[in-house]
Amino acid sequence: MKKLFKLFAHLVFVLLVLLLSGYIFVQALPAETSLKLFRIKPFIVVSDSMSGVFEVGDLIVIKPLNTSEIQRGDIVTFYQDLNQDGIDEIVTHYVVDIQEEGEQQFFTKSNQHDRWDNWTLSVDDFIGQYWFRIPLLGYLFLLLREPLFWGIFIALGAGFFGFYLWFKEK
Repeated sequence: MKKLFKLFAHLVFVLLVLLLSGYIFVQALPAETSLKLFRIKPFIVVSDSMSGVFEVGDLIVIKPLNTSEIQRGDIVTFYQDLNQDGIDEIVTHYVVDIQEEGEQQFFTKSNQHDRWDNWTLSVDDFIGQYWFRIPLLGYLFLLLREPLFWGIFIALGAGFFGFYLWFKEK
């Protein structure tokens, strides 16, 4: 029984390490590269603008988007300079209207307001389309970004290792 538990514990540990390593690898790549290589890109929800569809702390996964197939009601992820500071941020909102005359333009809105967003998008702004979410998993990955977490984790790990060596000698 003890060997079975040990085997199970090792298996869970290896699976967690592989999952974490895969996530870190995919997150390290730019969105476009991740979508081309793996056909998915995970993002952590940090705003409540789409509350009711997904919540703060959820991990959402987007898939590649064929811009010629975008329809009203699609949930899309795109780049937008929200603060007019020259830095594009990643936003996920509904498409509410598409203007077909001339260059195609797209209008979006959040799930929290009846009014449309105060920007228009072109096909070059899009990253991908919302596929699915994993509730609350984003909190775990946000925690893993914190140096304090790693300090506590290393200290606890060293403590457990010390106890292991101490009990092993007895």
